[in-house]
Amino acid sequence: MWNGSYTENVNVDKPRLTLEGEGADVVTVTAADSGDHVFEVTADHVNISEFAVRWATDFDMLGIHLDNVDCCDISRNNIYGNHRGIYLDYSSNNTLANNTVSNNHHGIHLSSSSNNTLANNTVSNNDYGIDLGNADNNIISCNWVHHNMQYGFYLSSGSTGNNINYNNIIKNGNYNATSGGWEWQFYIDQYQPVEAKHNYWGAGMNNSTIDVSIYDDEEGKVEFYPFETDPVPCAPTPDEPPAFTAADAAIALQIAVGSRPPDPRWDVSGDNRVTSLDALMILQAAAHAIDL
Repeated sequence: MWNGSYTENVNVDKPRLTLEGEGADVVTVTAADSGDHVFEVTADHVNISEFAVRWATDFDMLGIHLDNVDCCDISRNNIYGNHRGIYLDYSSNNTLANNTVSNNHHGIHLSSSSNNTLANNTVSNNDYGIDLGNADNNIISCNWVHHNMQYGFYLSSGSTGNNINYNNIIKNGNYNATSGGWEWQFYIDQYQPVEAKHNYWGAGMNNSTIDVSIYDDEEGKVEFYPFETDPVPCAPTPDEPPAFTAADAAIALQIAVGSRPPDPRWDVSGDNRVTSLDALMILQAAAHAIDL
């Protein structure tokens, strides 16, 4: 697809198709109907790449939905402003790589999906970052998962055998000044243990602060040691702070009026509280009028 903006909901029900834009920075696909997925894929061996995908905003609507499919490739897309970003449902042996998934209630969600590969994705400023429910034996490596509102990773319903390592997992959830940890970088709601070794959890994080950044119970433990003390080089770098968007300004305003829990990451004015001033400054930064 040539550069430009397209308003449509795309249903892909024929196998072995490749849909490719000129680049996610120049080709935007906006949902014509916010109550429908932007891309709905129900066929195997489909490739979707180089699009900005947005505004499937109604409850449970998705930027890209893989529904009971195998061997699809979703790469180099910018997926934002949807209720959910990328959702795999009963889908296996697919690849999600080099996508930016931001400002959605879920980022990437795998439900009853196994043997998928998630690599080199940036998942940020969503409600949940990467969410696995009854999803087994997936490879989740070299991703940058940061500044998601509730959880960086969320595992439930007996998600086992997943390879979750060599990711940069940074500042997800709410910061606890007493413990020095972020609640919750990693959250498991299941009895089965989870292995998450060789991940980088942020500058200065140690055994105790990582431990309090993880929610588990007496049986379902997260094994996080050994962990990396420097950013993982195979993942997108955390040294480059994310650019603010208008959606961030809206979040700051919600915090300021009390409809969203306090969170220090939106205190850009540095006065130890989030007010309408912070929202205004973030909006100006999104418009490139000021630098933060």
